[in-house]
Amino acid sequence: MSDSLHNESINSRRSTFVSKPSRSTIRIVKDPNSTRLSLCNSTLFEDVKGIFLNTFMHILVHSLILLSLMKT
Repeated sequence: MSDSLHNESINSRRSTFVSKPSRSTIRIVKDPNSTRLSLCNSTLFEDVKGIFLNTFMHILVHSLILLSLMKT
């Protein structure tokens, strides 16, 4: 009898957990095309950002060199 009560107690806790999760549910949708597009866009953005920063730093360094040469 106590085993039966114990099992009922576990089952009631399980059903409560399933029906009322403590965290919000995350749904994962399989869509390889949109994932690939998103990945390519973010990679492209990182590449462009890197090129822009490198170019900016290159111009800044050369400008500082020219300024220091003009002062002497």
